[in-house]
Amino acid sequence: MEGAGHQGGGDAVGASNRCVERADLGDATVAWDRMKNPILSYPDAAVKDMSVRLADGRWRILFSYVRGPEGRFDMGSVSSRDLVSFSRPQVVPALASPEITRDADGTWLIAAQQYDQPKLAKLRLLTTRDFETFSDRQPLASELAPDPDDPKQRVIDAALAHTDAGLFLAYKQGDLVDQSPRIAHSPSGSPEGPWTVIGQPNVGLFENYQFFVLEGTWHMLGTTVPGVEELVEHLELLEQGVTGSDNPPTHRPVLYRLAGDPDVPANWLRWEKVGEIEIPEERWNTFTGDGDYERSNSAHLCDARPLDGYFYLFYAGSTEVEAFDGTGHAKLGIARSKDLRTWELPPGEKAPTAAPSAPAAREGAARTDTSERSFPLATVAAVVLGVIVLAVVALQVRRKVSPPPG
Repeated sequence: MEGAGHQGGGDAVGASNRCVERADLGDATVAWDRMKNPILSYPDAAVKDMSVRLADGRWRILFSYVRGPEGRFDMGSVSSRDLVSFSRPQVVPALASPEITRDADGTWLIAAQQYDQPKLAKLRLLTTRDFETFSDRQPLASELAPDPDDPKQRVIDAALAHTDAGLFLAYKQGDLVDQSPRIAHSPSGSPEGPWTVIGQPNVGLFENYQFFVLEGTWHMLGTTVPGVEELVEHLELLEQGVTGSDNPPTHRPVLYRLAGDPDVPANWLRWEKVGEIEIPEERWNTFTGDGDYERSNSAHLCDARPLDGYFYLFYAGSTEVEAFDGTGHAKLGIARSKDLRTWELPPGEKAPTAAPSAPAAREGAARTDTSERSFPLATVAAVVLGVIVLAVVALQVRRKVSPPPG
């Protein structure tokens, strides 16, 4: 993938957002030959929205830990030396979608969301030195959502970028149907702000953000949200008895690069699409023939080249989206690449077909295509269309990425 060269270990740009630093390697490894997807799963919980760092010789993974028929969200924390054997999950209650960065003094910052009221999520910030004990949660950018009783002020999916021009925050705002990404700026460089909303970035329907630097340029990884036209087309196919669509409306990881000078705050709204990261399906994250599934939702990219020369993509998959109040019984998978184009799966279980890994970036979308995929609506009678639109709204609510805990 273009723009994915090695970033020198001495380069301070983006250091706070790096997944792997040479000083933190210790005796950590990636035991690839012993790995099998999913690498992390629980019989009574879903795992998604992960963030990964190598700290003090151990892999640290924070994630949304979803349990119960009501889909209760907590933050789970596990560690591993080799990404094969994991510690028992430590649970931090009533938090979701954690994202890890590092302050200048070495403190780890964790941006997450907490549901103060049903369906009204707000951003919170925690700190830790060791991923064993966590600070009390504090409000993060509370001025961005001033009305706690308005569901359209729901803010989730925080990601921070530490730069010479201050701190930038990506987040999603809106209710369960009408929502959009936003970028805010703290010129002081402090999470305490004050924060100013810059606007909406040109990335379409997008969520679960992650900032990092490749070749000295800021990049943003996120997850596409299926659009209304995709959902309508899918529903029409299901009504016709076609249950194995070649392109079901799943969430998909897409990589963007910043298009301008990062020291100019307005430029954080301008992004060039590098490409979609296409991960081959396996038995645990494939279409079962009836209903919906997730192949690679809420993906997180770890540049582990200082360790072993590979990029690793962590992602959530499931064969359905019914369990845990519409979250689906998501599990954590992993793939690796040396160039962000061709992705390799762990050897323990291969994809059910013999097709090779697809390239990460589609040629026609490499630099200028920043729009979502578009599919034409079929011509249907008004009554049928009305039924479909109602079904779309219901499906969007059921497929929400971060549903509130009970």
